[in-house]
Amino acid sequence: GTHGNLKVTLSNSRVIEGAEAVMHLLRYPYGCAEQTMSSMLPWLTLRDLKQVLPDLNKPDGEIADMIQKGTDRLLSMQTGAGGLAYWPGGTEASLWASAHGTLGLVMATRSGANVPAARLDALTKWLSTALREAGDANGWALTERAYAAYALALAGKAEPGYHEVLFEKRQELAPSARNLLALAITESEGPAEMAKTVLNTVRPNDADWWWGNESAQAMRVMALLKLKDPEADAAMGRLLAARSPRGDWRNTISNAWVLMALSREAAVSPPWQGGQPAVLTLDGKAQEVSLPATPASQTVTLDFKPGTGLPELSATVPAGQRLFAKVELSSRAKPGPQAARQAGFGIARTWHKVAPDGTLSPAGPLRTGDLVQVTLKLDLPREAEYLAIDDPLPATFEAVNPNFTSMASNEVANVAQNWMSDFTEMRRDRVLFFRDYVGGKGNFKLSYLARVVAEGTVTVPAARIEMMYDPARFGLSTSEVLTTEAAPDEAVAGR
Repeated sequence: GTHGNLKVTLSNSRVIEGAEAVMHLLRYPYGCAEQTMSSMLPWLTLRDLKQVLPDLNKPDGEIADMIQKGTDRLLSMQTGAGGLAYWPGGTEASLWASAHGTLGLVMATRSGANVPAARLDALTKWLSTALREAGDANGWALTERAYAAYALALAGKAEPGYHEVLFEKRQELAPSARNLLALAITESEGPAEMAKTVLNTVRPNDADWWWGNESAQAMRVMALLKLKDPEADAAMGRLLAARSPRGDWRNTISNAWVLMALSREAAVSPPWQGGQPAVLTLDGKAQEVSLPATPASQTVTLDFKPGTGLPELSATVPAGQRLFAKVELSSRAKPGPQAARQAGFGIARTWHKVAPDGTLSPAGPLRTGDLVQVTLKLDLPREAEYLAIDDPLPATFEAVNPNFTSMASNEVANVAQNWMSDFTEMRRDRVLFFRDYVGGKGNFKLSYLARVVAEGTVTVPAARIEMMYDPARFGLSTSEVLTTEAAPDEAVAGR
């Protein structure tokens, strides 16, 4: 890189250890029911702790607006039957997305957002109907119904009879399903021994293949905290130690559950005493860090030149107190185009100029007013779930049609299938395509139209394909430098 810095944040609240999860949820670009709710969670759960997390330190009115926008988007996914579809405009309700969305809408209601009572009532009635199948369910369907049981309990409409049904099937439940059931029992003030029995149930090969172990651990921490079990602190420690190398818990669903666990722990933690400052020493230079008695954090940043040794860091903490530290090392990449990467998927991007009759020609030179076909070629070596394709637009383009198939484009017809999206979203700066499931390996292509709206030379970020719930499987196209010119009549008018 060309420049770097070492940023150290000290906090009197363990919530700081969820900072990367917060950032991940706030910047995640997708808008399904699950991720809409998950992106609301930092504002819903940590609003009172915004002094700890600088990214959340916004005026209350702005936070309320963001919560309301997320609430309205969730409600836009409600189907005629009452449940929530996974994508906006969907007509078929998804049980697990409906349960997750119910959590968001209940918390939004408690935060003061406008959630029409009739809409929430229709959603909980739909969940209740889905719960009726718990006795005959198995596998993932049991997990969905355990989630519905917890969502109903949180909404004040617990169904203890179905807690009993799921309790009898506890040996069939995955870890997340058991922990959700324990949460449903504790939230509805059911028998504590019943919840503890569920939490202590273990089965052979006990793993959570879809939710991920991090989500299951966070659910367990929440249940232990509700039960005031001393094991909660050690369980939280294990959860925090399970962070990915980038500092979060891999995906939106896991990050959401961890934030809920952290916020619940913060609500019952003893307050910081304040008073004597901590001393942070960076590269031999001491700096006092004083924190108030309320939850807060303070950040110190030191610049350095990459290629040199890192500065020495030490901290002295007041006796009898616990401080939490977040250390972030970053550097800027060298400017210029970046090479393509394949980490589970391949993606390549091409541009062609579109003539009025629909025929295509090579992209350059492009001028303002030109219509351009953007084509993405995808290489999927095996089956995949919940795929997202994110193509950033050049700053000189705007998308005009996300579902374009050229009359004359046969360049990859013999090696690629047309991509069928479950949901497409066209934004000002990017176009997004989503597929819930691809059953096997194959080569695919998708195209959309954009128009050149400005002249200039810009660097176009790489297009990306990734699994939304396993982002370690991804692919990047090359980033490119693109030059557009003024149309001849515009150039003359400018002179």
